[in-house]
Parts: sequence; C-alpha cells; structure tokens
Amino acid sequence: MSRTLPHMRAFSAGKTGASRQLSELLAMQGSATPRGALRRFLLLKYVQTLLLPLGNELLLAVGALASLHTLLLLSSPRLSRKSSTVLLGQLAWADGLLLLRWSLGLESGLRVGKAWLCLGGGVEAMTWTKEGLLDAHHLASLLLLSCVSLEALLVSHWAAESRHVRTVRRARHGSALIWTGVVLQLAVQLVGHGAQVGEPEVDGRLNADVDSRVFMQICVTLAPLMYTVKQGLLALLWLMNTWVLFTVFYRKPQKGKSCYH
Repeated sequence: MSRTLPHMRAFSAGKTGASRQLSELLAMQGSATPRGALRRFLLLKYVQTLLLPLGNELLLAVGALASLHTLLLLSSPRLSRKSSTVLLGQLAWADGLLLLRWSLGLESGLRVGKAWLCLGGGVEAMTWTKEGLLDAHHLASLLLLSCVSLEALLVSHWAAESRHVRTVRRARHGSALIWTGVVLQLAVQLVGHGAQVGEPEVDGRLNADVDSRVFMQICVTLAPLMYTVKQGLLALLWLMNTWVLFTVFYRKPQKGKSCYH
C-alpha cells in the first residue's frame, strides 16, 4: 500500500487551493466583464450627452455602435435584471431615433424620404424633421441619464431605504412615461412647424377638415410653450447630471454589484 509523504500532501493541498483560487478569480473576472462594459457605455453616454457637440455625426455613430454592443450584452442570461439594466437598455434604444434620422436622408433602401415627399412635406420639411429627431434623441438620452443618476444617488446615500423604489417595474414605468413625453413633444413640434411653413396645397387639404384644422391650431399654440419648457428642463437636467457624474461616479466610486459600479 502506497503512502503519501507529509510534504507531498502539503504540496497537493497547496496546488488544489491555488487552482481553486485561480478558478474563482477567472469566474469573477468573467462575470465582471459585462458590468465593466456597461459602466464604460454609461460614461460614454454621459460625456456624449453632457460635454460633446450635439450634431457631430461621427460622435453619434460611435455612440450608436456602443448602444448596439450594449443591447447585445443586456440580452445575455448572465446579467441579472435590475432597474439599472432596464434604464441602460432604454438608453441604448434611444439611438434608434438616430437610425430613423439617418434613414430619412437616404435616397434608396427604405425610401422613407421619398415617401415623406409624396406626403407633401418637401425637402425643407425633411430637414426640420431630422432636426426634430435629433432634439428628441438628446431629450430622451438626458431624461434616461437622469433616471440612472437618481438611482446612483439613492444607492450612494439611501441604499436600504430606497430599495422598494429601485425596482424593475418602476424603471419600466418611468421609461414608458419618458418615451410618451418625448414622442408627444416631437409630434407637437413637427405638426406645429408644418402648419406654420406648410405649402398652400397642403393647407388647402387640411382646411377642408375641421378636426385637422383644430388639431393644427392646437399644435401651433403649444409648440412655443413646449419649446420653452423643454429648454428649461434640459438646462436643469444638465446641471443635475453633471453634478452626479463628478460626485458619485468620479469622486466617490462605490463598491457594489450595481452595473454602473
């Protein structure tokens, strides 16, 4: 019967422990990789939304590619479904407005631009529609970033007390309200602008319908008011997100399991 020497048993035990630690380290690194990518995506969106120029097509394309990568990461079953991942997913989907904006500039493919021309909008209408989509993308991104900033603030100061608020259900409801407001603002802006600069034949067709005329008049009246409210809201959200970015994410990095830590 073979006997194992004491120093051989100690060597085997040490080797087994080192292998176990190495396996655990690799597993931790593998699980942290998606969270690290989500954190980099969030910081990119902060910089893109708060600091960089709004209409730079190259920067918008880089952000759209990062959003596509983030959506692929969020579809992984390794990531737990939290309110933060829901908000980051909606933030990535906001770049879909950019895809719609770029599709309007195509002369072939989806033929969306030609379809708009057939509706009587004209080239000028297509131009301010693209501008409206860009403004809607900026508004949606800033609102969703504000939700992420609010959650980070709650986690940093009132983690236990705010646990019932930071739920997936509330994040989905908040995202739905944001998208409803963004779409409503975009519709009022486009219809109101179209009523002011519309072509005579388009106005003639709309004047034949009383309901359409009333709807157009309401949009024309609400458009300046909504624009003023939007500009004030954007300035307020910019200040709040900038403060949270430097106080929570930069000066006081947290150690936790949240995807933006």
